[in-house]
Amino acid sequence: MPLWQVAEQVGRKPIISHASNVLYNWRRIDPHGGLDLDNLATLQPFLGSSDEAWFVLVTVAIEARGAALLPSLVGAQDAVAMSDVSKLGEALVRIATGIGCLSTTLMRMYDKCDPHVFFHRVRPFLAAWPAPGVIYEGVSETPMLIAGGSAGQSSLVQSLDAALGVRHTHPDTTGFLAEMRGYMPPKHRAFVEALERGPDVRAFLLAHRSSVPTLADAYDGCIAALTDFRRKHMEIAVRYITKQSSASADAVGTGGTPLARFLGATKEETRRHGLTP
Repeated sequence: MPLWQVAEQVGRKPIISHASNVLYNWRRIDPHGGLDLDNLATLQPFLGSSDEAWFVLVTVAIEARGAALLPSLVGAQDAVAMSDVSKLGEALVRIATGIGCLSTTLMRMYDKCDPHVFFHRVRPFLAAWPAPGVIYEGVSETPMLIAGGSAGQSSLVQSLDAALGVRHTHPDTTGFLAEMRGYMPPKHRAFVEALERGPDVRAFLLAHRSSVPTLADAYDGCIAALTDFRRKHMEIAVRYITKQSSASADAVGTGGTPLARFLGATKEETRRHGLTP
């Protein structure tokens, strides 16, 4: 009951989520230093291994780098609202460059996190409650199905999609990504939804691609960078989960989805949003 009550108070699910394990699970080693990997430590580990800490902290560093992109996402939509092609182009270049930095940080995962250690000693703590579910004693007699910690719960990645007009409509992606918003901190979820309601950057570019072709190129740079980020994430997931699973064909992500099918669909949907064939 205490876990359930706390979760209700903060507007999240009563399980370890991406926010629990990453967004609120770090500290600076040097309080005056930056949010670089060599200056980060976890607050609350499960078993305390260096592999576990590295898995969390690489993800923290990605979120920290991505936070610097948020003003550019808003700025791109503001530029569309004002039909300011100059400011829109500048924002898109910053976004593409920033996503490239996220991919560089993501690839640091291989440095100090062993796939075998991750799969067998870290991942179980991030597992979902799939069927038949779990009964929260004192709360309900009905078993509950709840997703585990998942990159799909990253408000950063969903914000990039929302601002760039990347829509996930595939049966394997749309429902799951919408469900994952319920695991985000409420204000993060509200930010993603505000971006979705904001000026449509992609529609604006489609309408002006012939008159300002450089804008289309800048947008396609963002889409290419985001597609590459998702490709790299898929490669890591295959190495750290699929290849470690005894039934690799049936491997699922920590959120409970069929891993290869879901990640492949999100990557392909992203790629198809490019303006140039």
